[in-house]
Amino acid sequence: MSETRKNLLVLKISSNKAEKNNSFNVGSIVLPNGLKFHQIKKSHPDVNTYCFEHFGKCENTLLTDLKADLREKLEAAKKTLGCIVNDLEFNTRMPKILSFRLEAVESAMLNVAKQGSLNGQFHLALLYLNWGHHFNRSVVDGLPWLEKAEKNGHSDAIYELGIYYLKHSQPEKAHQYFVKGDKIGCPISQHLLGQMYEEGLHVEQNPRKAFMLYKQAAQRQHSEATIDMVRLRLNGQISDDLPDRTEVLLNEAIRDGSIKAKTFLAVLYQQGFFVERNLNNAVLLFKQAAEQGDPVAQLEYARILTEGRPMYPVDANLAEAKRWHMAATQPSCLGVMPDELVNLVSDWLREGERDIANQHDTEVHISGDQEAGACLKQFNSSKAKKGI
Repeated sequence: MSETRKNLLVLKISSNKAEKNNSFNVGSIVLPNGLKFHQIKKSHPDVNTYCFEHFGKCENTLLTDLKADLREKLEAAKKTLGCIVNDLEFNTRMPKILSFRLEAVESAMLNVAKQGSLNGQFHLALLYLNWGHHFNRSVVDGLPWLEKAEKNGHSDAIYELGIYYLKHSQPEKAHQYFVKGDKIGCPISQHLLGQMYEEGLHVEQNPRKAFMLYKQAAQRQHSEATIDMVRLRLNGQISDDLPDRTEVLLNEAIRDGSIKAKTFLAVLYQQGFFVERNLNNAVLLFKQAAEQGDPVAQLEYARILTEGRPMYPVDANLAEAKRWHMAATQPSCLGVMPDELVNLVSDWLREGERDIANQHDTEVHISGDQEAGACLKQFNSSKAKKGI
C-alpha cells in the first residue's frame, strides 16, 4: 500500500471513530421545556410540528443546536479539568478550591453524559477514575460510565477498560477488551495487547505475535507501537523484517509527536547503529528531546555539553550541562521512557562511548562513559524508588 493510500485509510478510520464518539443517544437529550426528546416522540406523533410550535425550529435544527451546545459545554469542562490537572502538580495536598473546581467539572460532564453523549460518558468516567479520589469519588462512580460508553460504541472506552483491569490486577479481563479492540482496529488496544504477549502477561509469551500487533498499530500511526516494533527487531528478539528502514520508521514516529523516538534515533545516529553515523543529527535530536522533558536525552545532552568539541559538533558549556543534568533528576521528568527501552538505550550509549573513545585514542571519553553510565544508573535507581 502506498504512503498516500495508507494515510487516507488512517484518516478515514480516525474520522469514522471521531464521528461515532461525538454522537448522542438523541432520546436522552433534554429539550428547552425540560422534557426529554424520547418523551415527546412517544406523546406526539408529529415531532416536527411540535418543535415548530414550542421552540420555533424544526426537529433537526433544534437537535443540532442542542447537541452543539452540549459539545461546547463538554469542551469547556475538559479545558477546565486540564487547568486543574496542571495546578495539581504544584498543589499535592489538594486545596479545597481545587476540589470545588473538580465538582464543577463533574456537574458539567454529568449533565452532558446524562443527555446521551458518548464523549460525555467517556470523559466523566475518566474524571472519576483518574481524579475522583481528590473529591470523594471512586471507581464505583466511574466504571459504570466507562462500561456504558463502551456499550454505546465509544472506541476509546474499549482500551480504557482494558487499562483499568490491568491496573486492578485482572489481566484476563484486560486481555478480553484488548482483543475486542484489536478486532475493530484500535491501535492502542493492539499496542497494549502486544505488550501483554511480549511480557507473557496472562498469555503465553510470544515476541513474534507482539511484533505483529505492534506492526498493525504502527500502520495506524501509533508512534509508541512503532518504537516497540523497532526495538524488538533491533535487539534481536525478532528476525522478521521491518516494514521500512529504521531511520524512516522512527522519523515517522517523530512526526507523529513521539519524544521517545527522538531519543531512540539520536542514539542510533550517535553510535552508527542501523543507520549512518551522524553526530549533527544526534545532537539536534538529543537537544529537542531534552527540551521536551525526556530524562535520558537530558542526561546524554548534558554529557555532550560537558565533552564539547572535538568530540561533538557543539561547544562545551558546563553551566548548561549542569542545568540539564539537574532537570533530568526532577520527579516530573522520570518515567518518560519504558524500562526496557531505557536499558537498551543506556547499553548502546555505553558501547558506543567505548567505540568513540577508542577511535579518538583518549581516556577522557572513557571517564565520560563512566559518568554517563553512573547518571543512567542513578536515573534507573530513581525510577525504581518511585515505583515507575
